[in-house]
Amino acid sequence: ARVEQGRLAAEQAARDAVRSAVQAPSASAAQAAASAAVDRAQAQTGQTLELSLDGEFGRGSVLRAVVRADVDLARIPLFGTIGTVQVSGDAAAPVDRYRSLVGVGSAP
Repeated sequence: ARVEQGRLAAEQAARDAVRSAVQAPSASAAQAAASAAVDRAQAQTGQTLELSLDGEFGRGSVLRAVVRADVDLARIPLFGTIGTVQVSGDAAAPVDRYRSLVGVGSAP
């Protein structure tokens, strides 16, 4: 159950991160928006999540978010955790071809 919850948290965080990134007005704002989305997911799930945002931010390009999490297989009182497994989720979304971007000239 823990592994499945971690996998779902990573997949949902990746979807939210890439969706937030492609709606941002600039590349730096895209990274900040994606990180904020992962931070919100982390606060909701309590799972430590690691974001990687790839792709060039520009009209018609595709951004890809990969979110990874280490999930404890078992927790035993007084002994701590026994084993971990890494789960990940990824999502991709296009930047709208006909949108205005901050810092980008009017030519497509």
